[in-house]
Amino acid sequence: MSITVEVRGGLGSRLRSMISAMCLAEDLGKSLQVIWSPNHPECMARFETLFDITKLPSWVTVSTNGLSTLLLLPSPPHITAQWLKHLRALQPFVTPVVEPNTIGVHLRRDPEPMIELMKTYTDAHFIVATDLSSVRTAMKNNFGPRVTFHATSLTRMTQQGMLGALADFVALSKCTEIIENTKSSFSEMAALYGNVVVKTRL
Repeated sequence: MSITVEVRGGLGSRLRSMISAMCLAEDLGKSLQVIWSPNHPECMARFETLFDITKLPSWVTVSTNGLSTLLLLPSPPHITAQWLKHLRALQPFVTPVVEPNTIGVHLRRDPEPMIELMKTYTDAHFIVATDLSSVRTAMKNNFGPRVTFHATSLTRMTQQGMLGALADFVALSKCTEIIENTKSSFSEMAALYGNVVVKTRL
């Protein structure tokens, strides 16, 4: 007998649910089918477009449709060594280069409070993950060459946009620390993936 779970939401929420389902299936000694739809506006890409599907355990399969037998809400996970093992075994197809001692920044709204905080990091370099063009403009105006954006598209409604989101995810995971201005499963999962501390929330 197997377990089938449909993961929903954006990249962070989907990964959170998927890893939790993997732990449950492993504990029960069952195979797992993950339904990962590429037709949702928050995540318009197949799992195998983003990650190397051959690196998953042999008892895990990923499909684009099916009938779920289990509903896992993307709530904060119970972090265990088993959970982290499965998360960190994922192999993304995007591997951005991040310089040592870089600060990761995840922004989803008004950048002004974050800009004031970032100014306290004297001479630091920042990687900024955001979906807002206004935030990019503000960051460039304030920090110039000290800020890097890895995503080339601001939309998540295309495959290219999702590869950009994955680039942001991996880049944040390689930073010294992550600061964010709203609680987010995206930056939370990036921090867990890279063993990075999320130090500040505004």
